[in-house]
Amino acid sequence: MPDTVLGLPLHPLVVHAVVVLVPLSALGVLLTALSRTWFERLRWPVLAVLTVAAASAVVARVSGEALLAELGGRGETLQRHADLGLVAPFLVLGFWLLVLAWVLAAGPAEGGRDRRPSAGVRVLGVLAVLAGLGCTGYVVLVGHSGAAAVWQGVVG
Repeated sequence: MPDTVLGLPLHPLVVHAVVVLVPLSALGVLLTALSRTWFERLRWPVLAVLTVAAASAVVARVSGEALLAELGGRGETLQRHADLGLVAPFLVLGFWLLVLAWVLAAGPAEGGRDRRPSAGVRVLGVLAVLAGLGCTGYVVLVGHSGAAAVWQGVVG
């Protein structure tokens, strides 16, 4: 995997995909959990966006490790960001697996909007919403620590 894109480090570029797509996926999961109609319409697009978010989280971790090695791991704030970033892809992949299980357990759209989801499908939906909220919070925490590592002493 290249460490740079057009001369810029890959890590800060790909991190933005994670920071945008994980909360967007969490919002999509929440909306799909609120309405059977929205579930039928949005489940596959939400899963697709979350798939890109999960892949981006993995690339962010790998590129972040390469960037950290290049920078020489300077500073406590940068090390905190690196430590938090190690966990993030696993959380996002867990969120993805939960949403995938929920979407697949719900079955095909046949049967119409009047078909009531089973208790197991409803539980998976609730767990997916909670996972989305947790992942969003964690991504914000990782992102904030990264911004602090970069901008500490530069601004304000």
